[in-house]
Amino acid sequence: NFKIGDVMQKKIIELLTKTDGYVSGSEISEQLGVSRQAVWKAINSLKEQGYKIDSVTNRGYRLVAYPPHLNEPAIEKYLKTSVIGKNLIVLDEVGSTNDYVAREQTQGKGRLGRVWKAKKDDSITFSFLLRPKIAPSEVSSITPLAGLAVCKAIREFTGLDCRIKWPNDIIIGKKKLVGILTEMSAEFD
Repeated sequence: NFKIGDVMQKKIIELLTKTDGYVSGSEISEQLGVSRQAVWKAINSLKEQGYKIDSVTNRGYRLVAYPPHLNEPAIEKYLKTSVIGKNLIVLDEVGSTNDYVAREQTQGKGRLGRVWKAKKDDSITFSFLLRPKIAPSEVSSITPLAGLAVCKAIREFTGLDCRIKWPNDIIIGKKKLVGILTEMSAEFD
């Protein structure tokens, strides 16, 4: 449930992300249909949340840096996917990422009924909702394919030599880095 101020802040970040230079307060207020005072308050609130926003008289506002924690605008800016991850929801805390994506997971699921907890900003926990047009018997291939994709991404962006520990873990040496849980809900036909 977003408040009006949250929606306005999101729109301001979108505007500042799209622009390399400065965006004037009057231009922002005109595009959003709000007062310059409301823009100023929203900018200050964003700064309190960790956004680094430069403000210069007669030039406007410029986004310098995103907060150091997981946040939706930063993910969207660098997301290069054409299918998965296009409808992004990021929350501060959630019981399980099977419910929503969040910075902290308190009741996640592991194998064999184990709990998977993740402390705030200590790790990244997320879920993808897929609706593939495949037979239920083919769904079991999603877990190893996800593992291959994760290993490829980790190797590409970090250079770390990760491996798949069958059936659903990604490891570096003997340390578990990633756990993948695939659940299915399907109709008979």
